Amino acid sequence: MSSPYVTWPTAATAHSRKSIDVVVRIDFVLENELKGPPPDFRRVALPGTVKKVEAKWSGKKFKCYDFNVTIDYRIVPDRKALRPDALDVSLREDLPGYATTVAKGPDGKALSDDPGDALVPGRSGTFSESVWELGSDTMSHELGHVLGLDDGYTGSGTSTTPLPGHPLDVMASPKNAVLPETVTRAVRRNYGPSFEKAMKCPLGVRFGPSKFELVLASLDDIRLDARAPRYDPPTADPDAQPEPAEFSGTFHVAGEYLTKFPELPWAASGQADRPVKFKLDLSQEPIDLRIDLGFWLLTQKLHWDPESSLPYAEGPLVINVKDAQMDSSVMFPGPPLTPEFYDPDKDGGPVA
Repeated sequence: MSSPYVTWPTAATAHSRKSIDVVVRIDFVLENELKGPPPDFRRVALPGTVKKVEAKWSGKKFKCYDFNVTIDYRIVPDRKALRPDALDVSLREDLPGYATTVAKGPDGKALSDDPGDALVPGRSGTFSESVWELGSDTMSHELGHVLGLDDGYTGSGTSTTPLPGHPLDVMASPKNAVLPETVTRAVRRNYGPSFEKAMKCPLGVRFGPSKFELVLASLDDIRLDARAPRYDPPTADPDAQPEPAEFSGTFHVAGEYLTKFPELPWAASGQADRPVKFKLDLSQEPIDLRIDLGFWLLTQKLHWDPESSLPYAEGPLVINVKDAQMDSSVMFPGPPLTPEFYDPDKDGGPVA
């Protein structure tokens, strides 16, 4: 069940725009507001805090879709002035660092991506009310509850511990970032599996061109471009781990042997395109990249980038030949073979 105080774009709109633009409606209640001059500090500081919270939650990715959050807010003197579709939040500064959001949801489901496990915020009642303070980190955490997410920690106050298996994101500690796993959980809890099945998000990886000069020979125009037709986003849900992404593409290389000595009868040159196929197990952290070219095995560790939500390599590829290894950063004149992951729909050309 989605929150009545949050508007998610329809699936059709999100698919057509490749963007998930979420609007959260909040009416901040300023009880006992100081009329000034100067004006109440809360009224002055709130716009800047809201911008920081929006920035922390926006500019993210869910696979190849943009993800942004806008807070449609007003300041009201009491709960009699609330909009019918806005969450009421008391804005207080008498307990710095303290905040709570009235919400209902099942216990023990903090890692779940299932829509049935989403938190649903509610209006304040006789014995409970949503109370936030002006710290942007704290407010970002509370906004996660409004978007349907649970606390990612145990304990209280200044003595908290992240839940086992929970990403170290804003829901585990307010000072932390909004991670790809955070966005995955929020999106899946709202839309359910049918939304993701309709997404068309290929994933590409490429490197080169590069050159490797040896004493009697050289390898020129070394490059690779491979693509997977689909991939699953990172998640902390043990019941929804990503399936392997299956890549296929082409490895290209040109070569020369003894061409510096054309008078020799065995001087030669040529080029070749070799088809390649490999899989990435995206459920790992780090992710093991292994590209078997037959004569070379290229390896490296990958991680998820928190902003682009694409994998990135720890460094240049390592070239494995039988029992020997060589970091491609030593290739002269290079450059090193550093894999770059990209969205083929936005940047679909082969490596130059």
